[in-house]
Amino acid sequence: IVIAGYSFGAMLALLSSSERWGNTLSSGGRFGAAVSFYPLCNTMIDDIYTPLLVMVGEKDNVTHAYLCKSMLPLEGASNELTFKVLQNAHHAFDIENADAEFSWGSRHGIKYLYNPEAARNAISMVNEFLKKHLKY
Repeated sequence: IVIAGYSFGAMLALLSSSERWGNTLSSGGRFGAAVSFYPLCNTMIDDIYTPLLVMVGEKDNVTHAYLCKSMLPLEGASNELTFKVLQNAHHAFDIENADAEFSWGSRHGIKYLYNPEAARNAISMVNEFLKKHLKY
């Protein structure tokens, strides 16, 4: 079983792969792999026990790549952790017709923008990641 999520749901996919949070979210079971598209990274992850692919847009000003990178165990994790920053990609880079810019609460200039190249690259990365970790 693979768990995958986008934005806030991506945070749940990310947490489900963590040693500390995973037991609560997956009722003690383990997923075969986890894929997280532009997650809201707001919790430190000490270690992971599920292979995890995290993809964040370079220009994402909703879920910042630098913040996500600082909260993940990029070196020394118990299982594979792949962290990719997609160039010229904003939040929702994989959603066709996404083209919006607005303010939300105290945050200003949130931008959603489809990027077909980043979307293709992300799907390719997901396919390779799943082929490596799952038997299908």
